[in-house]
Amino acid sequence: MRNRTIVRGIFLLVLSLGLLSYGTPTKAQTPEESGTLQFTANGEDFIREGFTSKDGWAITFDQVLVHLTDITAYKTDPPFEPGENDFLPQAAVSLPGGHIVDLVAGDESAAPIVVGETPAPTGQYNALSWNMVPAPEGEMIGYALQMVGKAEKDGESIDFTIGVERGYGNVCGEFVGDERKGIVQPGGTADVELTFHFDHIFGDGELPEDDGLNVDAPGFAPFAALADSGTLETDLTAMADSLPEDEYQMLVDILPSLGHTGEGHCEYEELSTLEFTANGEDFVRQGFTSKDGWAITFDQVLVNLADITAYQTNPPFEPGATEFDPQLAVGLDGTFLVDLAEGDDSAAPIFVAQTTVPEGQYNALSWNMVPATEGEMAGYALMLVGNAAKDDESIAFNIGIERGYSNTCGEFVGDERKGIVQPGGTAAVEMTFHFDHIFGDGDLPENDGLNVDAPGFAPFAGVAQNGTVDTDLTALSEALPEEEYQMLVDVLPSLGHTGEGHCAYEELGSLQFTANSEDFIREGFTSKDGWAITFDQVRVNLADITAYQTNPPFEPGSGTGLIAQQTVELPGNVVVDLAEGDDTAAPIAVATTVAPVGQYNALSWQMVPAPSGDMAGYSLWLSGTAEKDGETLPFNIGIEDSYNNLCGEFVGDERKGIVQPGQTSDIEMTFHFDHIFGDGSLPEDDGLNVDAPGFAPFAAMADEGQINTDLAALSEALPDDQYQQLIDMLPTLGHTGEGHCFYGETGTLQFTANGEDFVRQGFTSKDFWHITFDQLLVNLADITAYQTNPPYDSDTGDIPDAEVAVSLPGSYVIDLAKGDENAALIFIDDLIVPAGQYNALSWNMVPAEEGDMAGYSLMMVGTAINNFQTINFTIKIDDSYENFCGEFVGDERKGIVPANGTADQEMTFHFDHIFGDGNLPKDDGLNVDAPGFIIFSMLSHTDSMEIDLSSLSLSLPPEEYQKLVDSLSTLGHTGEGHCYYGE
Repeated sequence: MRNRTIVRGIFLLVLSLGLLSYGTPTKAQTPEESGTLQFTANGEDFIREGFTSKDGWAITFDQVLVHLTDITAYKTDPPFEPGENDFLPQAAVSLPGGHIVDLVAGDESAAPIVVGETPAPTGQYNALSWNMVPAPEGEMIGYALQMVGKAEKDGESIDFTIGVERGYGNVCGEFVGDERKGIVQPGGTADVELTFHFDHIFGDGELPEDDGLNVDAPGFAPFAALADSGTLETDLTAMADSLPEDEYQMLVDILPSLGHTGEGHCEYEELSTLEFTANGEDFVRQGFTSKDGWAITFDQVLVNLADITAYQTNPPFEPGATEFDPQLAVGLDGTFLVDLAEGDDSAAPIFVAQTTVPEGQYNALSWNMVPATEGEMAGYALMLVGNAAKDDESIAFNIGIERGYSNTCGEFVGDERKGIVQPGGTAAVEMTFHFDHIFGDGDLPENDGLNVDAPGFAPFAGVAQNGTVDTDLTALSEALPEEEYQMLVDVLPSLGHTGEGHCAYEELGSLQFTANSEDFIREGFTSKDGWAITFDQVRVNLADITAYQTNPPFEPGSGTGLIAQQTVELPGNVVVDLAEGDDTAAPIAVATTVAPVGQYNALSWQMVPAPSGDMAGYSLWLSGTAEKDGETLPFNIGIEDSYNNLCGEFVGDERKGIVQPGQTSDIEMTFHFDHIFGDGSLPEDDGLNVDAPGFAPFAAMADEGQINTDLAALSEALPDDQYQQLIDMLPTLGHTGEGHCFYGETGTLQFTANGEDFVRQGFTSKDFWHITFDQLLVNLADITAYQTNPPYDSDTGDIPDAEVAVSLPGSYVIDLAKGDENAALIFIDDLIVPAGQYNALSWNMVPAEEGDMAGYSLMMVGTAINNFQTINFTIKIDDSYENFCGEFVGDERKGIVPANGTADQEMTFHFDHIFGDGNLPKDDGLNVDAPGFIIFSMLSHTDSMEIDLSSLSLSLPPEEYQKLVDSLSTLGHTGEGHCYYGE
């Protein structure tokens, strides 16, 4: 498996363009063919009108506040039914940010409360998810739910405020109620509803006592018992200490189930809290003596942190020792400016932020220290402000570091373990900074490794003027001797730790994303049909802008694939006016972001309809004037479709995207509008002019000397061939300089391997040997997924005839015995692929070229036991095996990749084909064909056996050897789906 770095990692796209067939786009989805999706929340009449609890308390509410995040509606196919089938979203629309909603708002007849709305493509949104999590600020700070009201019974009245500080996740199916919700019609508004059932807490006095809802509900009595003088103000923390254990557990068990969609149920997950902290340790808070005798104290140690992410890794990540293989990642959005000198010498680590997370051990941590873009730290990633004193000399210093650094660290090493999150609990992870790496430590010997590598304070003192040092790396590069400056530059990346735990370090540079439509737009040009065109505005709405470091270099259409060693993404949408500037203008700066050093030789982006503003509903807007033969036509042309671009290296007079440490490089999104209008300076039969519509189709839309049109209008007004020519060319606008791109929709396809329970748990062979595996290694190559139509039938014995084929390069050694009996499928790698259904899969199991598996395609290491003998075996197979398989057969469908979504494909291995299955009848076909373990045991004369296929060919009777050879070729499946095994 390739390494996963801080930014999401290793992608491949093999585009065998001879196989690709996306169909021809027809009419765009216009603003009238999209609509609005409204998200609402409803506490129902229980909350708005009040109700009687199961134990007779009449409850009314003044406020029921919920803090909601990550609210998302989905189109699922098949429809998602919690607990019944898998959640397979085909498209999603989200409401960003956090929302505090008072479910009591409105009177007893009030409609559900509108939380927010967003533009949405037409269709049925039949699934819904959200988190109810503690608010980070405001009136609900620290609480996910807060109930304020009154309860009355038998003359007793209690005013209550009850807070819930735990978080809960909900993934729900279609709304169940008197109407259907979530069906977005063209130009219309539909709603989806987050429903909350508070009778789950308090029960319902109108239902029988033994109704399931009342049996599970705590009722109000446990709360009433905590009231003091008619008042109750409490939360889960207080109730954990105050309530009997069984009553508290009853409450904790029921809280996750509040969320519904109408009467429709959800899948629930209790969320916990992970705190991210930063620590400069006593060196920063108390001060210390440098290796060269300067007593240093700090007024401020400012660091600007970004991309902070905690991981659950298995095996645990140890920098330099194990591969970084995260199973789960939880990140913080945005940047955080932290003063590590804050607090006195006994201060705790500094709280940076917290987020709601699934339970488990977060045993790896990454972050970037990057230059701030604004404020007192603008341009600097680190700023040290303080005083140094030695031999009656005192120097006030202000030292800025303008380079960025990346850290990927293992588990916290210290007096305690960190990052272990219990259900509903809070744990912390710590970003630790060791500034003795810069200044050394006067308490250590001079020849200690830390002091040998540390510059000390003397180089800074050497640039002091009038008792003051005010400097940064740029100034120091000029002022310091080369070796001293290099010593400083070399040590700066190593400041980051997790306690005493080390990290993998990487120095960062900056990558500037630019957009360029070249002289055609800035100067104007003549179309292929003689119209002199000038532009006032050419506005594009760009999203998902991503740069890649690829090896080998990605060349669209070449079949070499996109293998990204590093990715850097720009979040959000940006509107760019490509006509900005005069004819000498440089490409337009879109945004600059910190990036690991290296060559970014591939680039992707989407041109999508803007969700709001002047461009709302359009991805491209062209305004200008066209003139021909004395006729002048002002034009406004809108384009409503979305377009994807996945491009290779910039092709032009210079190389772009080469990021050096601490330096800025640019990468360019180029747009060729001569693809639409043609180029009058080229021959008429030039390929570009043959394919380009020209300006004449637009001129034909003129009304009273003006053109105001878009794709929807053009689809109705133009002849079919002219309209088709236009929509065929629009996807091809994007380039990188003169470099071409791949223009289809993409998603992510994950490849997994599964040896099933036979391998992970062990099993009994047909001849009653109990077999367990320590390792079951396979070497897989030429792993390829296909989109086939009609679906591939392995029984035909043909090789898949594919419309799309995507492949993983190289080979992968996989241990199918990895993990316990509950282990997930083994992740191999993933690819960026054209969206669609991958309903065929092939791979070869071939001898490895190096390592422990060198010369072998399969290695089985384990123990076999029967009533008389124990054999520790190592069985090695050196033959190669081909597998051509159809669609996965199992409890779920696999391989359906939605645009911008993820799906998986599984290579399944059935080792009962070799050993048989003692749980099946002796005459079952599988057992009849399987050799069993006895053929191996007969060759063992001790309690240990190591054998390979060549030895077996000499030792076994010919018919037994042939049976083994035949069974080995049939190991590969896709779930229970069979394969064609080649020649």
